[in-house]
Amino acid sequence: MESGRFKADSVVYWGRVAAGTALGLIFFFFWRGVPGSFTPISIALVIYLATYYVFRLVFKIAPEDVGGESQLYLKGIGGFFFSWLFTWILLSSFAV
Repeated sequence: MESGRFKADSVVYWGRVAAGTALGLIFFFFWRGVPGSFTPISIALVIYLATYYVFRLVFKIAPEDVGGESQLYLKGIGGFFFSWLFTWILLSSFAV
């Protein structure tokens, strides 16, 4: 990644938090599935894995910029899933 205003690991972390929040909003407005199924978790996992390719291909972040291939996969995993669940649950609890 070119030297810019933000460090690559910050872009990855906050990008995944933003993606998790956006996914929580999408699930709140559009998810009408069976409660208790594993489908939401599967969709969230696929979206999380897709963010790897977004950062590699769109943002041109090399794995070396964040500490290696495994760090590019793992950085922001907690923030993504926490923000996804937090947004979805918070909005769903207010909608009832």
